[in-house]
Amino acid sequence: MPSFPPLDFKTLAGILAPGSAPLKDAKQRTAVSRAYYAAFLTARERLREVPHFGPVKRHGAHDNVLKALIRSGDPVLTPIGRTLSDLRDMREAADYDLDPATLDPTTVTEALRLSDEVLTDLGSADVSKCVDPRRA
Repeated sequence: MPSFPPLDFKTLAGILAPGSAPLKDAKQRTAVSRAYYAAFLTARERLREVPHFGPVKRHGAHDNVLKALIRSGDPVLTPIGRTLSDLRDMREAADYDLDPATLDPTTVTEALRLSDEVLTDLGSADVSKCVDPRRA
């Protein structure tokens, strides 16, 4: 178990999501980012529990985790991977696209919902069905 619980990022995302002044836009963008990282880090940690899955190192970790889930062919894991990929796209837009039109309260709400969905589904998923994409 990691020393820092990734679910703390989800809690923080919920606190920041309303985006009240000051720094409303920054809070909402950070909420989207933290919602993604709560889901991503939980998935990464679950994969680290799988003996046939090699260590998930920092370089390429995002792509490797997504590919492992999506390419599993499992009816539970593949949708988790696709949802996590959508959440990653939202995080990248929130972090890199500074046009105010790219982020609105519905985006923040959707990011929180997707994060919850991934976290819930991961809780009962059999990640041992994932294949390490670096070895496939």
